[in-house]
Amino acid sequence: MQLSHYLFPILHGVIGLVGFCFIAFLLSENRKAIRWRQVLGGLVAQIVVLLMLFLIPWFADVFMAINAVVQALMSATLTATSTIFGYIGGGALPFAIKPGGQASLMVLALQALPLVITIAALAALLTYWGASK
Repeated sequence: MQLSHYLFPILHGVIGLVGFCFIAFLLSENRKAIRWRQVLGGLVAQIVVLLMLFLIPWFADVFMAINAVVQALMSATLTATSTIFGYIGGGALPFAIKPGGQASLMVLALQALPLVITIAALAALLTYWGASK
């Protein structure tokens, strides 16, 4: 593959990171309190992860495996919330959706937040068991 195939997405990500840092700098109330060494360290760490994802195939496979675990958690959480809350929790709809309608089927409090709570509870449990040491 050509180098440009990898270069453009990498440059896009780097420009986005630098742009977010610039916006944060402009909106900061106390610009003298910014620790530039930490900002630069975080940017370098993200760029290293980005390069590893694009250039090392097994590293991307590791992230895809983590993604599969999160997808399994999401599926289990959606099944549980749809069992408890019915269609507003992600279950089957008791009515037909008309084409071109503006109805949103995503209920944040009953579909997205339970996944956040599940992952937070698992993180707390793993921390309690000492997995972070």
